[in-house]
Amino acid sequence: MSNIEHEHLTKEMLERYFSTTPMEEVSRMLLHLLAVCPECREAGGNILAAYEAGAIGIQFSSVDVELFASRRAARDLWETIKPLSFEDQLRLVRTADEYVSWGLAEFLSRESKKAGPRDPSRAVDLASLAVEVARRLGEWQPCEKYWLYELRAYAFAHLASAYRISGNMREAEKAQKRADGWWKEGAASMGDILGYEPEILSLKASLRKDQRRFDDALVLLDEVVGIYLAGDPETQDLHMAGSTFVLKAKTFEEMGQLEEALALLREASPLIDPEREPRLLLCVQHNLLDYLSNLGRPEDARAMLPKVWKLSRELGNELDMVRLTWTEGLILAALDETLPAAELLLSARTEFISRNMGYDAALVSLHLALIYAKEGRVAAIANLAREMVPIFDAQDVHREALGALAVFHRAALHEHATAELVGKVARYLETARGNPELKFEE
Repeated sequence: MSNIEHEHLTKEMLERYFSTTPMEEVSRMLLHLLAVCPECREAGGNILAAYEAGAIGIQFSSVDVELFASRRAARDLWETIKPLSFEDQLRLVRTADEYVSWGLAEFLSRESKKAGPRDPSRAVDLASLAVEVARRLGEWQPCEKYWLYELRAYAFAHLASAYRISGNMREAEKAQKRADGWWKEGAASMGDILGYEPEILSLKASLRKDQRRFDDALVLLDEVVGIYLAGDPETQDLHMAGSTFVLKAKTFEEMGQLEEALALLREASPLIDPEREPRLLLCVQHNLLDYLSNLGRPEDARAMLPKVWKLSRELGNELDMVRLTWTEGLILAALDETLPAAELLLSARTEFISRNMGYDAALVSLHLALIYAKEGRVAAIANLAREMVPIFDAQDVHREALGALAVFHRAALHEHATAELVGKVARYLETARGNPELKFEE
């Protein structure tokens, strides 16, 4: 008869354990055993690690544990292929079984979202990899098919977002339709079993906003807020509700309802947890600058500038600094401080051109031209128009926008670019950024 002191857990024992629905007391004993016996931890250490990390409770399944293990291993998987070219990364996730990982698909989706504001093309690559990983996963790797459908929806939603940020609205809509299809298949049977729904809806709302489908965006955002504020106050996610208010404010801004946008930002500010998402605080403050300036309150905006610059240096990236330089230039222009305003706009324009961000370079060029037009500097406008020619070749400037820029270019070269025309082209570009089908009326 064997000595019970030397009988440790095996993988087979754990498989039999998970094949039943053990009582809570049995689960507690298992966790205790894993905590005190190093030999048993060799067989079931992921269970204890998941419990200590808060990823599972007392009652759990093998799927819960496998998801935790997959998520924990995702970063290491990514680090092995991170130095490679995108083409080599894509080849590996398509052919090597070790990259068929649920956690890696989630991780790449989140990394895509992080990369979007600073490197839109990188965001597209990361989301494309996430989609490929999710496509390769089969049923019970480690979840049933309806869970897998929701993961695919999650990956495609991030791909749609990355395409949106990069200015490719056509591909963004195609990816969004794929996300909608997978989500419908999965959620119809399982509901939001993985907690993906509010993020997927938020990403879709951003796309609808940029497509100028404002009513659709607002409906989606109200649904998201409802999810975050559902249930008892202790379970409500106030921070994410505040984050959603920020996006809703941006939607009102693009509808031209700046007072409503300003009110929403002020409602959002006390809900945001700066330790949880510090960069969101910077976004709120930067947007407040824009709203105050555009509401004819540039003095109030200038008073905020030192605070926002400090936040940008602490929390932002290089592109945030460029955009804030642009915003400060517009504020000074509104205060009729045209010389420093023009210097700031020229600096921002140079940075956008160096980053191949043609659309932003075109917009800031028009803001600069507007300063020149108000001063009657027709020769300076003509020179600026000549310098804008490379922007016409930028990949992120769609056909209708190119047409509007061509109108400005011709008028400038013939010294007919009035402040009214420049302002009209600038407003068109701002409006048409997310709506490449919008026609420019000369």
